[in-house]
Amino acid sequence: MKVLFFYNGSYPRGMAMTRRLQLYAKALQESGSQVEVVVPGRRGSNNQQYEGVPYRVLASPVVGRSYWMRQVLGAFWAVMYARTCRRWSRQGKLIFLCGFGWWSSLCMLTSLRFSGGKSILEVNENPYAPEGGRLDPLWLRIIRRWLVLHLVFPLANGFVVISEKLETLVRRYKRSAAQILRVPVLANCDETFEQGADCPPDTVLTNGNPYMLHAGALSETKDGVMAVFEAFTQVNTVVRFDFYLTSSAMAPALSRRVEALIERSGLRQRVHFTGLLSPQALALLRKGSALAVVNKPMNRQNAYNFPTKLAEYLSDGIPLVVSSGGEMARYLEHGKQALVARPNDAADLAACMLRILKEPELAASLSLGGKALAKESLHYQQHSPALFAFFRRVAHPKVFVL
Repeated sequence: MKVLFFYNGSYPRGMAMTRRLQLYAKALQESGSQVEVVVPGRRGSNNQQYEGVPYRVLASPVVGRSYWMRQVLGAFWAVMYARTCRRWSRQGKLIFLCGFGWWSSLCMLTSLRFSGGKSILEVNENPYAPEGGRLDPLWLRIIRRWLVLHLVFPLANGFVVISEKLETLVRRYKRSAAQILRVPVLANCDETFEQGADCPPDTVLTNGNPYMLHAGALSETKDGVMAVFEAFTQVNTVVRFDFYLTSSAMAPALSRRVEALIERSGLRQRVHFTGLLSPQALALLRKGSALAVVNKPMNRQNAYNFPTKLAEYLSDGIPLVVSSGGEMARYLEHGKQALVARPNDAADLAACMLRILKEPELAASLSLGGKALAKESLHYQQHSPALFAFFRRVAHPKVFVL
């Protein structure tokens, strides 16, 4: 079986979606599938590999000085993507679309539908949820959500979803013949990065204090950033504790609030913005974390989510403080794999963080429990047979009629 992952994002260095896609590809390779990742970019390239997965860059620059010029160029390249997908499908490839907006997805899925090609969409969040947009006005997100649910979803042959609520949502809007596979966020529990002579040059050297890490963009609605920073300042009144973040990108209003809190608490020297790190450097920094916090405020976006970073934290055995609710509540039990706090409650988050820092036996127990959960339920090899069977069923629906 030939599977082509067409991903509108950064690869192989990227965010959470990049890591999920990589593990989908590795899981399919485990079952003997031929996989390839293709990403749009300003400059094309061929015949590259990352962790054994072939990938290349499709030259399709979407640039422009003005907003409207970028929209026009984006619409044009969406049509070009549609023609390319039709050509790939004629080569016998099943197309997995990931990370594209409603217009590009609509063009590609329409082209595949009329050419007889087979397609799978990954749905990893509540489409265009009101809380998800930092820049788009609410009225525009409402329109885009309607277009995705009523025009895009009915065109796909299959869906990979990461939560039970997303499965329920997709089932409501998909066409009857389309199939769904629910897969949790995946981890590579066998991944190791050794520190030493081959340590990557962008590895962050810590100052020896215990620390926690936040990887990725900073959002109030998605990650409850203010509550996490407030908890961090409360912990520092008791224990010397640092905070490493790979991005300083925030909405302007949130950035001003965070900066004011850092200055007011006198913790400027304990907050470190590292910038984007290589996968190896990020893994080394993550593995050294004394704890990690996954705080998800209760809203229409987070109720459908399953944080990808959670799988990485668990597989690394990092003691966790998590908020209750969402898909992760189906996997984590308070005191066994994590300490569960009230969502967006800075005092409760800080109390849990202090317990981990001051009770080594508890921290060790949470670490072991997290590793066991990751190995048993989230390791990508555990899901290889199910993914292969699902992709094959979508690619050859007439052969696998129930």
